[in-house]
Amino acid sequence: MDLETKCIEYIKNISNTKSVFVLDPINQNTEKIKFFKNKNYNPILKYEKKELPKTFFLKIKQLPNNKYPKLSYFILKNILEEINLRNSCTKKEYTKNSIDFYGVPSENLVSHAKKILKKNIPILEEKTITPQNVVCGLNEYLKSRKLTHWVVKTASITAKAITIPTEKTLKINNKLLFSKNDLIRLKVHEIDTHIMRVENSMLQSQILHFAFPNYLSTEEGLALYSEEMNGVLDQKRMAICAGRVLAVNLALNHSFAEVFEALTAYFDDNDAWDITLRVKRGLTDTSMPGGYTKDYIYLNGYFKIKKYVESGGSIKDLYVAKIGINDLSTIKDLKEIKPPKYLPEYLKI
Repeated sequence: MDLETKCIEYIKNISNTKSVFVLDPINQNTEKIKFFKNKNYNPILKYEKKELPKTFFLKIKQLPNNKYPKLSYFILKNILEEINLRNSCTKKEYTKNSIDFYGVPSENLVSHAKKILKKNIPILEEKTITPQNVVCGLNEYLKSRKLTHWVVKTASITAKAITIPTEKTLKINNKLLFSKNDLIRLKVHEIDTHIMRVENSMLQSQILHFAFPNYLSTEEGLALYSEEMNGVLDQKRMAICAGRVLAVNLALNHSFAEVFEALTAYFDDNDAWDITLRVKRGLTDTSMPGGYTKDYIYLNGYFKIKKYVESGGSIKDLYVAKIGINDLSTIKDLKEIKPPKYLPEYLKI
């Protein structure tokens, strides 16, 4: 077995570990009730925690740069760092690990987010579709895309939906009702972007089966761009993404209650709760500053995709695997890159 094959096998063995650590608080519903009775209260969040042995994390510190092929090394290191972040949930180093892994929004992005929020005009969508009916609709859509090996099911999660590639599963929030536009968004966001990029990656050489470091900004930007191309990226959706940027920026120095109060200038209480919970998940005592900084990536990625398209970039090129815009020059050096088999309808025209 050559060195690159050994490295790929090693990556396979540890990559599934990411799904072990779920950052969704297990008591979020009871804490929401407490909070809405007293909006000065800062929720105390609990998690289903699974510890890894300390020896596992020695791999991060001891991973020699020169032992593996360069690309394999960076993918492996990225996976280990994400596992390290998730494993630090509830610990004092959690916020630092999140900043190290995801970064923080720039002043320019925060400024753009505030401009979007000032334009926000609430759009009322009739939400009458049950999670079970959403599951049926998404299963039909998967069938039409010849992706029937994926499973859609309801689950207790913080987000509306989450895609888990290692399980070939799309989970839908079992506590929410959905609008017709929500259903379209789930189809084009979760299936036409996240799932299709996974499936295309599996048709490439083995090293492209894994997400590249810093792929996520491109991934989420593509998902929002797909929503736009399907006519469902409305002002409310843009405002939610902008609100997430503002929330990440505020959470670094403010409590849950303070972030929530700031967001109520732009959102109703339920949306403000959802956005705040997303950025404070991973903490136990949410009166403390800090949190999960990932959520600014959605709007940041969208702007990057728009700039990429305006400069003549091909969206199809980004569908070959779970790569970032900056990885295109890297993968051109790899042998036998296959054109993407799975593409959203707007790219087939």
